[in-house]
Amino acid sequence: MKQEKIKTLDFLLNKVQTRHPDFDSIPKFSLFLGAGCSKSSGIPTGFEVISILKKLWFLDNYPKGNTFKTGHFEFNEDFFETNRDIFEQKTLEQELKLKEYILSEKDFYLNSIPPFLRKNKTDDQVFQEHLDDIFNDNLYGFWFNQFSESPRDRQKFIEFLIDKSEPKGAYLLLSHLIASEVNLFSNIFTTNFDDLINDSLVKYSSKKPRVYAHNEIAKYINVLSHRPNIIKLHGDFLFENIKNTIPETSNLWENMEVKLSEALNTLDIIIVGYNGADISIMDALTKLKCKHNFGLYWCGRDFNKLNWRAKAFISEFDNSYFVPIDSFEYLIFKFYQSVSESISALDIIENSRNKQDEFDKYIAQFGEELSSTTILDEKEKETIKESLEIILERNSFYHFDSIKDYEEKKGYLGKLRIDGVSRVLKNIYSNISWEEAKYLYSEIDKDNFFLNKIKSAPIQHISNALSNLNVIDSIRTKAILDSVPNEIISQKLENSKDGDIYSALGELGAISSDKIQDIKKSRTIKYDPKSIEKFDLRSLIIKIKTASKESAIDIIRNEEEKIVEKLNRESIKEVAFFLNNLSELSEKISKQLFLKINDNSIKERIEKENFNQIGIAINLFTKLDKNKTFRICETLDFDALSKKTEKLNLASIQNGLREINLSNNYLSFQLYNRLTNEFLKLKFEQADFQMVGEASSNLIKINKQKTIDVLNLLSDSFYQELFAKSDYTYQQFATTIDKLTEIDFKRFSNIIRKSDTEAIALKILSTINKTGEQVFIHFFPVLCNIDRNLMNLIIGKISAEYLYNLLRWEKLELYTVNLPSLKLALDYNNKTEESKYIDQLIQKNKYRFDKYRKQNYKKHCP
Repeated sequence: MKQEKIKTLDFLLNKVQTRHPDFDSIPKFSLFLGAGCSKSSGIPTGFEVISILKKLWFLDNYPKGNTFKTGHFEFNEDFFETNRDIFEQKTLEQELKLKEYILSEKDFYLNSIPPFLRKNKTDDQVFQEHLDDIFNDNLYGFWFNQFSESPRDRQKFIEFLIDKSEPKGAYLLLSHLIASEVNLFSNIFTTNFDDLINDSLVKYSSKKPRVYAHNEIAKYINVLSHRPNIIKLHGDFLFENIKNTIPETSNLWENMEVKLSEALNTLDIIIVGYNGADISIMDALTKLKCKHNFGLYWCGRDFNKLNWRAKAFISEFDNSYFVPIDSFEYLIFKFYQSVSESISALDIIENSRNKQDEFDKYIAQFGEELSSTTILDEKEKETIKESLEIILERNSFYHFDSIKDYEEKKGYLGKLRIDGVSRVLKNIYSNISWEEAKYLYSEIDKDNFFLNKIKSAPIQHISNALSNLNVIDSIRTKAILDSVPNEIISQKLENSKDGDIYSALGELGAISSDKIQDIKKSRTIKYDPKSIEKFDLRSLIIKIKTASKESAIDIIRNEEEKIVEKLNRESIKEVAFFLNNLSELSEKISKQLFLKINDNSIKERIEKENFNQIGIAINLFTKLDKNKTFRICETLDFDALSKKTEKLNLASIQNGLREINLSNNYLSFQLYNRLTNEFLKLKFEQADFQMVGEASSNLIKINKQKTIDVLNLLSDSFYQELFAKSDYTYQQFATTIDKLTEIDFKRFSNIIRKSDTEAIALKILSTINKTGEQVFIHFFPVLCNIDRNLMNLIIGKISAEYLYNLLRWEKLELYTVNLPSLKLALDYNNKTEESKYIDQLIQKNKYRFDKYRKQNYKKHCP
C-alpha cells in the first residue's frame, strides 16, 4: 500500500471535529461500526459465530448429538476435543458444497468483483484469482444456512448470542460523544444485530436515538437530523428478516442503500471494527464512491488483515485512507480525550431519576385510562391494575435483585407468565449470580407452580421457557417436564402450527427425550389429502416426524402415489433426505418407495447432481436395495461424472470418491481411474497439509497402486515446503504424518527428519495447550518412531505447566505401554524428576506393559 494512503490517528482526531459545511450543528462525519466493536461486550466475532454454527450443525447430524448439548445453542466443548478429527472432516466435507455452489454461480460472483480488479485480465483469471477469497467471504452466510433454513431459528440464535451482552466502557463513552454538546456523530451505520449503542444512549444519556432496522422504515431516515440515527444495514435481532445467509447478505435493502448514499453525499465516514467481507456493503460503497468523493477513513490494527475487497477499495479510490489503531476501545478513548475540555460530565444518576419518574408517570396514566373504560368488566380491570402495579413496583430484573425478602421475590415471580419467570431467572443466572438463580428456581418449584404456568401457556412459550430453565438446572427442569401430563402437552401441540410444533419438540426433546417420544407416539397427523400436493419432500417428512410412527406410515401408504411422483421429480439431494429420514421410521417402507422410483429417472438426476451429493445418495440407495443401485450405477456415464471433478479441489474429489467407495467399490474405482495422475498431482499440489494426508489415506483404499504412483510424482521438497508453510496443531500434524507413513514409512519418515524440525516443533508448541492429555500420549510413541529428534525438541521446549498437568493426569497409568517413549525424551532433556515419576508408573504397571509386548509379538511373529 502506498504511504500516502496511510493517515495517523492524530490526523483523524483533528479531522473528526469538523462540522458539516452547510449545517454547523451537524457533524461532518458518520460512523460505521462492525462486529469487532462488540467483542469486548461479550458478543462473538463473525469467525467465532462460524465456529459455534459448525458445532451446532455437527451435533444436529451426529448420532445422539443432542445428548452433548447443555442448552438449545450450548454444548459440551470436551466432546469436540475428543472428536476433533471426525468433526473437522465432516465440516470440511460440508464446506465443499459452498465451493461447488460458488462455482455453479460463477457469473454472479464474477460480477461482484469490482471492475478495477478486473483490468487487463480474462474472466477466468479474475475468478480463479479470487475464488478462495469469495469462498472465505461466504462461510458466514453458508454456515447460517446449514444451521437452519428457518429465519425464525436464525433470529433466535442471534438473540441467544447477544442475550448476555451489556455495553462496556467504549460504548458508554461513545454514547456521551453522540449525546453531549460536542455531538461528534449523528449517523451511526452498523452491520451488527446487537443494541449496544442504542442501549448506551437510552440508559446513560438524555438523547433518544432513532433506530432503523427495516427496509420499509429506512426511507424515513433524515441524515441531517439533530437526533442520532442508528441505521442497522443488516437488520435487528428482533426481526426475522435479519440478513445472515448468502442470498440475504449479497445485496443491501434498497432504502438502506438510498439513505447510505444520501449520507455520503455530504458526509465523510469512519469505519471501525469491520473487515469488509460483505458483498452488499462493499458493492454499495463502491457504487457510491463513483458518485460522491466522500472521505473514508478505515481504522484497523493491520491493513494486511483487512478483507481483499477493503484493501482494494482503499488502494483504488481517492480520498480513502487506512488509519492504524490499537483497538476500537482505544480509538473511542482518543476521540473522547480530544474533546474532553469541551464536554461536560455525564450525570447518569440524574438521567436515571428522570427516566424513572417519566416511566412511572406514563404507566400510572396508562393504568388509569384502561381502568376508566366502560368496555372492560371489573374483573379484567382488577387484573390490569395488579399487573401494572407489578411493573411500577419492580420494572426490571435489576430492581428484582434489589428485593431482599425471598417471599416477596417469589410473589413477584408468581405473577409472571412462565416465559417471564424463565427470562428473569436466566438473566439473574447470566448477569448476577448462578447460585442465586438456582436457589430461587428451587424455591418456587413447589405446589405445582410450573404445572399451573404451563397449563396457561402456548407450546412455544413452554419450550422456550424450559430451555432457559434447563441452563440453570437441567435435572430439575427434566423433572418438571416429566411431571406434566402428556395429554396437556399433546393438546397444546394440536393447537399449534407445524413450525412451532417441530421447534418445540426439538427443544423439549433435548430436555426429556423419552417423554417426547411417548408424546409423539400418541400423535396422529390431521391433513387434507389435497394439501399433500402442496408439500415438497422436505416439508412433508418434517411434518411426518412430529407424530407417531403409525400415523406417519398411514400417510405414506395413503398418499404413496403422490409421494412417488415427487420422488421421481425432485432432486436427488431431496430424495435422499426424504428416504433417509423415512428409514428411521421404517426402512422397509423406505425401500419399497425407492424401488418404485424409475431407474432412468434416478440415473439422469444423479448425473446432474454435484459430485459430493452423488456419494451420499448412492450410500443410502445401496442400503435400501443393493441390486437396484448397482444396476443404476452400471448405466451411469462415468466420463461425464469424472468431468465434474475438473473444477473441484482435492478435498471435494477425495470426499466424493470416499463416499461412493463406502458402498460401491466398482463405481469409485471406475471414476478414480478416469482421473489422470497428472491431474491428481496438480490437485495435491494445490491442497493443504492435512488434506494431503486425508486424501492419500482415502484414495489408497480405492486403488492402492494408483495413489502411490501419484504420491511418487510429488518430490520430497514439495512435502518439506508443505510442512514449512502450513499451520497445524499437535493432533493435526500427528494424524496427517501417521496416515502418510502408513503408506510409505521409510520415505515419509526420512522427509520429516530432513525437514526443519525446530520450526515444526515451534508450530506444534504454539497450540500445545489446546491438546488434551489423551491425544498427546496416544500419538507420542508414533511420532517418536518417525522422528525422535522432533519429539525430544518438543519435550525440551514444552511449558512446565503443561508437562505438570500431563504427568498428573488421572488416566496416565492406562497408557503405560506408551510411557517408555516419553521417558526417553525426558531423559534426553535431563528432566530427572519427571523421568523418575514415569519410571515408577511403568514399574507399577509392568504387567500391563509385558502383556502388551507379548500380544504384539504374537501378532507380528505367530
